[in-house]
Amino acid sequence: MNKIILFLVRITFLGLILFELANLFGLLHYELEFSWFGLALTAGAVWGGLELVRYYLIKKFNYILPSFVFLFPLGNVLLDAIGDIQGWYGEFAWYDQLMHFLGGASAAGVIFFIMCAVLKRRRIEFKKYIIGSYAFLAAVFLGNLYELEEYAETLFLGNNRLGDRLDTPNDLLMNMLGALTGVLIVYFYTKVTDTMSTTREEESLSEQVDSLKKDIKKTAKKIKNLKS
Repeated sequence: MNKIILFLVRITFLGLILFELANLFGLLHYELEFSWFGLALTAGAVWGGLELVRYYLIKKFNYILPSFVFLFPLGNVLLDAIGDIQGWYGEFAWYDQLMHFLGGASAAGVIFFIMCAVLKRRRIEFKKYIIGSYAFLAAVFLGNLYELEEYAETLFLGNNRLGDRLDTPNDLLMNMLGALTGVLIVYFYTKVTDTMSTTREEESLSEQVDSLKKDIKKTAKKIKNLKS
């Protein structure tokens, strides 16, 4: 199942990027509110970043990143492209803020999940709130990079990605709120899964102890019979 999901995610990313590049170079002629260059750059950066992280985790820690982790960034990229094509950014003021919120939540959640998995695999103890703080800051940093990309598009392509004077502050605020939400969701998710894992380990250990006691009793009984 993991391989199937990963294959579908990769095909979707590839198809989306090819579609955006085809429009960028004039092979297709779909109308867009901002720029095909920005969409293709964003999709390529997200996909490339995920693939690099996955490759690094396999080589460095022999850890295969679960494919469902790819679904959240993919969903953000798809919603961004659909909203741009459909003109939702201009028609609905809340759509831009929603996308920045979801982007921050997705980035922070994925980073938090990866950090928890790697540290657990290396048996390194870290308080969850410390890991969450790093994930939050990393997601905010990525949000700032995206704002710089919007600034560069406005500067060089003249497509007004920056919007009005309140657009950038609102985007940064929603990125931060989304990042905080993503961290909290993964924090409680990992707490629950850790508790369940500990419970299963305790049950397994208890079963092993019970089995050992039975074996000891059987052995003691055999020894007693031999003596008699």
